[in-house]
Amino acid sequence: MGYFGTSARCGFLAFRALARGCEVRARAVAALIAISVIFVAAFSVHSQPQLQPPASSPTITPPSLLFRNPDVLAPALSPDGTHMAVLARRGDKRDRLNIAVINLDTNRSSFVTPFDDSDVVEVHWVNNSRLIFTTGNLLDAAGNTVPWRQGGMFAIDRDGGNARRLVSPLGTGDAIVLRPRYSIFMQSINDGSDDVVVAANDSNFDALDVYRLNTRSARKTLLSAGSPGDTQRWTLDRSGAPRAAVSQTRSRVASYWRSSDSSRWQKMFEGEFTEQGSAVAAVDYDGSLIVSTYQGARALPTAAGGVFANSVAPGNPALRDTAGLARADPQTGQLREWIFAHGRVDHGDVIFDPLKKKLVGVRYIDERIQTHWLDDDWRAIQRAIDQALPGQTNLITPPQQNKRMLVVSTSAKHLGSVYEYEFATRKLKFLLDFRAGLGSQAFVDLRYVKFPARDRLPLAAVIAQPSGPSSRPAPTVVLVPGGPWAQSPCVCWSPDVQYFAQRGFAVIVPVFRGQLGLGHRHWVASAKQWGLAMQDDIADAVDYAVKQGITDPSRVAIMGASYGGYAALQGAVKTPSLYKAAVAIVAPTDLQLFQSITWADYSDSNFQRFLAPILIGDETKDAEQLRTTSPTTNAEKILASVLLAYGGEDRRVPQQHGARMRDALERAGKPVEWIYKVDEGHGFAKLENRVELFTRSEALIRSAFGMR
Repeated sequence: MGYFGTSARCGFLAFRALARGCEVRARAVAALIAISVIFVAAFSVHSQPQLQPPASSPTITPPSLLFRNPDVLAPALSPDGTHMAVLARRGDKRDRLNIAVINLDTNRSSFVTPFDDSDVVEVHWVNNSRLIFTTGNLLDAAGNTVPWRQGGMFAIDRDGGNARRLVSPLGTGDAIVLRPRYSIFMQSINDGSDDVVVAANDSNFDALDVYRLNTRSARKTLLSAGSPGDTQRWTLDRSGAPRAAVSQTRSRVASYWRSSDSSRWQKMFEGEFTEQGSAVAAVDYDGSLIVSTYQGARALPTAAGGVFANSVAPGNPALRDTAGLARADPQTGQLREWIFAHGRVDHGDVIFDPLKKKLVGVRYIDERIQTHWLDDDWRAIQRAIDQALPGQTNLITPPQQNKRMLVVSTSAKHLGSVYEYEFATRKLKFLLDFRAGLGSQAFVDLRYVKFPARDRLPLAAVIAQPSGPSSRPAPTVVLVPGGPWAQSPCVCWSPDVQYFAQRGFAVIVPVFRGQLGLGHRHWVASAKQWGLAMQDDIADAVDYAVKQGITDPSRVAIMGASYGGYAALQGAVKTPSLYKAAVAIVAPTDLQLFQSITWADYSDSNFQRFLAPILIGDETKDAEQLRTTSPTTNAEKILASVLLAYGGEDRRVPQQHGARMRDALERAGKPVEWIYKVDEGHGFAKLENRVELFTRSEALIRSAFGMR
């Protein structure tokens, strides 16, 4: 649950891998919902990057520009390196998200999809001439946070010919689809065919099977016969064969692997979803298993170029606290060597080189997105690119040819640009900005700070200090992320942060317990702590900023969406003297309703039935706690000025939550501002509504602070 990126915590690392497999798409699509995409029809690959517009004084970016949708997103290079596909808008009246293909040798570009009633939300190359993509409705008022579960799957040639529907769309979103049939792209096979591998719940609503799918005939061939059952996540080898699985039964999870199609499935781990276990994250070209694990008892050598740092689980020295990657024998499952084991954060995605045919890198997030290269050549290339594009996070992925690759360059002050790197000359060529005309000089940099919670749990926050001439300490807005079991915040682009920082406010984005990527202890400490220790973490972040002279303690506001909106209201309840204003967007306000509701998009799901009682609280056993930590039952304690914003078609947090909170505040004699958009869902997708939301929030906060 979360407007700013959402995932249900899936427990031990194997289940976290499920989150990073399936839910990575959810977060990517959620980002698209939040910012959508528009396309400048006349864009040219010859245009110049606009990273440093001249400015003699701090500039305030109009919200209509700041929150405007990017021009292009999701660049993907064809296997032969000759073409780049991007998600872009056609610029016509309907302005839907479509696929454009750019010939990188001739610099010619054209649209290959014609949709005016839906959006393309995901695209991949099948081979050099064919694309597979998923459609959805990013402006769907139903507010679905994972449009790929509602859209259809299609294939088309890069010139727009030979289009084929592979999976039918599930409708327009006008009806609630609680248990939809859906297919998920997993991997291109790259064997010269038009086939890909997909996962689908064709035979069981609540489990996935793996299929080889021909993108011309739409014929599916089952690859996962004899699966362990109740499978939620699959791992493929480099040829596309299923080699590992994670299953869930109620709140228990199990991970399996097999060395070949004819081998039996062997169990690697089984336990409660809150336990620390192991699961196969990937399979290398030589067949060895890349295992995501918390195991740390046995001393293992470290692979060439690898990294190992101690991270002992509290109370159990045989286990790590942070999840690492180790190589394992495909026959026995025994761990051989450490590949990546960080002392502070969990590992991220693995990176393979299809030409060298080996694992060469690991992504991870430690303050910002980073890459640990196991390979000397790639380490040198990364160093050269970072020197050419200083101050940026430069993400590269080894291509399937040695002519060129794409570089995505971004930072806290810059949404992002795409460059072409030519291997022969070792030179960069600018291709396009994700949003043209939005310079970086007007924006502020962010800092990542660390401090202990009141119970000594390590915490952190991302902090922005206001641009322009201002005296410290500053009036402050606390922007609480949604989730709450989502990737922890890092130093990266955020229009929400920049909006307030440009306008004279310090901004705190708290890293509270429960957010992912910071180790097992950090996550399990959030169990049944909504409104309790999780809320204290946010207050502790404010306390840190006050002690550092960043924040004026008499002028603090709190704002968030989804879980962040809940935390904004609960903060005003629990520490009424701390916050002068609270802005809650699509926020759950009644935890008993949240647990028992039957018409939300998560109703009757495994999360609601088996995980939420453990993570949030049991509807019966913890009824008193759920009541006392619900803002609706404590409205009389609130002293802050309050703004509530809801969508009439929200099926994640139905607007009854907002109506109950508004009525409770009014009964308590508390003034409340109310924004209700009948045609919005779980978050405001329309630019005009996002602009209204932030300008009214700023006005409320300024009034509460006594500012002009």
